[in-house]
Amino acid sequence: MSVRHRLHSGLLRLPRRRGESTSDRLTLDYRRIFILPSRYGLFLTLVAALVWLGGVNYTNNMVLLLSFLLIGLIVVSIHHTFRNLHRLMLLAGPADAVFAGQTLHFPVTAHNPTRHGKPALTLVGGEGQQTADLPPGGSVRWWLPVPTHRRGWQTLPRFRVHSRFPTGLFVAWALPAPRQRALVYPTPEHGAVPPPPHSAGGHQGERHGEGDDDFRGLRRYQAGDPKGHIAWKRLARGEEHLHTKQFSGAAGAPRWLDERAIDPHLDPEARLARLCRWVVDLDRAGHPYGLRLGHLRIAPGRGEAHRHACLRALALYDPDARQ
Repeated sequence: MSVRHRLHSGLLRLPRRRGESTSDRLTLDYRRIFILPSRYGLFLTLVAALVWLGGVNYTNNMVLLLSFLLIGLIVVSIHHTFRNLHRLMLLAGPADAVFAGQTLHFPVTAHNPTRHGKPALTLVGGEGQQTADLPPGGSVRWWLPVPTHRRGWQTLPRFRVHSRFPTGLFVAWALPAPRQRALVYPTPEHGAVPPPPHSAGGHQGERHGEGDDDFRGLRRYQAGDPKGHIAWKRLARGEEHLHTKQFSGAAGAPRWLDERAIDPHLDPEARLARLCRWVVDLDRAGHPYGLRLGHLRIAPGRGEAHRHACLRALALYDPDARQ
């Protein structure tokens, strides 16, 4: 079992071949499907061979007929097991970005364009396996878990699709590698120092909260506004639309997150982890912030799109390219 597991793991780590699919979708055909007998198939093949030899040796037609029946069963099993994977269409979708150390979940959709069903299809990859039956024209979505260890782009690795249908005597499998990738953010630093103070121009003696004297007014809610600034009381009084509180003074002043302002003795990855922590904390608090990273400058802002832009810059930043 351990040898089989090592062989399977080695096959999944095979590099992509020249000419292999450069698309996020592919169709399994005779060039991509492999088939071998299972241990039951090997046993039956050996029995059929021995029965045939006995029939030939003793010139016994009944024994020969039995051997031909066994051989016919083997041939039919090969055909149907191969057909169960043939023309299966696979489409790999993008996974949502995660922080390094978390698990990506790539959606893989299998579609059966044929007029016959494809029972007992199994996907193996990541940390487990999933099985499904596909009716004619049917589809199923599998989720392929991929653990992450470092920031940057994570390519969807090879996975295995196999079937033993209908007799279990043979195993047909494919090792597709559709072209798909997902972004992995840096791991936020644990117990990081507080974010830098507000940019120059903020009020002296600023407070870390929003008192009544900081309140400026209300405006209509816009996507990306922090939940902490939503006027929930007005909604509870029966108003039809959401409103967002606006504050003046230091509470609304943007903060600049500058890599050059962090201790230069820290490892580059540690500096990125600290910047990542600040982005997450300031976004959660609803404060506007900007990012300076090497020659890259992202203007102050807030909201989901701004958060993703900053985290994407941190994920793809190359410290060695810094002049």
